Amino acid sequence: MLKWQRFPEKLDFTRPTRFVIAGMPESGKSALVETIAAKYDDYGEGKVIDIFSSRDNEGLSWLRHQNYKNNVLLLHGDTTRISSEYETRKISELKLSDFEKHKTIISAPSFYSTLREEWNSIDKITRTIWKRTSWKKVWFIAVREGTSLLYSRLGLGENQAQAKASFIYAIKEFRHCGCALGIDIIRYYGLDTEVRTISNYTFIKAHGIEGLPHDLRWLYRYYDLFRDIMQMPPWAFIILSRKGGVGHGTFEYPYWHKEENENILDKLNIQIEYGGAINYGDKGNRRMSDFEHVAVIKARLSGVAMNKLAEGGKWKYQDEDVALEKRSPRTINLTIMSHNKDIATQGHCQICKRLQAETIQAIQA
Repeated sequence: MLKWQRFPEKLDFTRPTRFVIAGMPESGKSALVETIAAKYDDYGEGKVIDIFSSRDNEGLSWLRHQNYKNNVLLLHGDTTRISSEYETRKISELKLSDFEKHKTIISAPSFYSTLREEWNSIDKITRTIWKRTSWKKVWFIAVREGTSLLYSRLGLGENQAQAKASFIYAIKEFRHCGCALGIDIIRYYGLDTEVRTISNYTFIKAHGIEGLPHDLRWLYRYYDLFRDIMQMPPWAFIILSRKGGVGHGTFEYPYWHKEENENILDKLNIQIEYGGAINYGDKGNRRMSDFEHVAVIKARLSGVAMNKLAEGGKWKYQDEDVALEKRSPRTINLTIMSHNKDIATQGHCQICKRLQAETIQAIQA
């Protein structure tokens, strides 16, 4: 239920709209994100992509929604094995066609061996979605605690200015890919001004003893500080439109929402087996990553000469595309020697096994 105080308008759940939900913890932010996402299914065949869940895997609650649970893809790290009734995909194998085929795509924190592996997966998901250059139906992307998406950019080696620029660029570009966004944040100022101003709607939840931030205190003309702001119940909200509209309303608590103390992995019978942590290399290409190691071995197995490997390029390995950046001949040689040494002493290459790659045989340097 929604009632406008001024400048009433109709929310359009057929467009790639941007929603920001701000409020203190336990104010019902995630429940409202889920409710908005489900609205897209009421106005078409809504798709939900829950890519940045809370640490308790809150995003997995979609597997209990009657309209979303039957066509699911779970994304996980390259060293992780998931045992469940749902289809799974290693993040390195993710393609845009996977998004096209499935109604529900979920990346949960427990599906990764390390936090950095999860951050790299978010980057891969984002870059894959950007390949969607035309669209007919809106996809909804749920981002729980939006500032964590910004922190993930810092974790990938970007400085603060680069991280903010990447974050703002992502928020802007998702609309051009036909993606609606629901971002929940604890602090209204936790998102950059550029992000807040391009949001179509901002939902205000309970703000506790701090009250509203300075830029929003004009709302006290319409709503009482103690009753409406500090003690707002989890099922209520205040809505602000980019066009100046102000309103308030309530929503029905999602029946599929995860409870605070619930072990949702057990409830859904999802079992996880972790492998070793992946080496993603250094920013600036100084240290070779595990993925590049496997690419070197695959290219060499396909018959590419050592000097060609050092020059970089693209080749085929068993119908798979293999791409390499330019490296020194010494780096290529050391990579192959390390691979062969592991196989000679342990029967397998640790790096290839970590990525579940089938490049296990020793090769000629």
